Amino acid sequence: MKTEMDRPKFGLTRKRKLCLAVILVTLVITGSSFAYTYLTAIQTISVTGAGADIVTVEYYGSPSWGTIAGRQAGTLPVTSLFKITPLADYTGDLLVTVYLTNAGELIYCYQHLNMKISIYDKDGTRVVPFEFITLENGKARFGMSYGSGWNSPYYVNIIGGSYNTLKGTAGSGESFSPSFYCEVSQR
Repeated sequence: MKTEMDRPKFGLTRKRKLCLAVILVTLVITGSSFAYTYLTAIQTISVTGAGADIVTVEYYGSPSWGTIAGRQAGTLPVTSLFKITPLADYTGDLLVTVYLTNAGELIYCYQHLNMKISIYDKDGTRVVPFEFITLENGKARFGMSYGSGWNSPYYVNIIGGSYNTLKGTAGSGESFSPSFYCEVSQR
């Protein structure tokens, strides 16, 4: 007769071995079927292109707030920067991003430069909420919806803002004149 002392303390009993084998076989079967599905699933997406640009973007003007002499502060006048014309047959939405491209040159001349930017249609109606481009935040992004159609062309405008200069003369690699880049893509 076997006693408690004769049984191995950490050994597996026959029932436990059978249960462990069933669990391992189940894991192998279900795991391989998930892996097979994951590795073999295919999705096909049909895409058609217009074959041309969906919009034209033209340079339309540049900001000018007069001669700067010494330290001064002022407000920015309304200035059109870009003209955006979507193709008549394009019915999707647009994402317009306006970048300040020379902030590194401007920071030597301005304590602050805050430009309020928005987009207007051909009738002068603002079509998006305004955004600020500053020396710290060098871009503004706007979503334009097709809605019931395009009322183009659209104009990207500086509609206000303020500045405060640090000095009156720009040195080498410095500038008082902001430069912009406009990118328009599908949204």
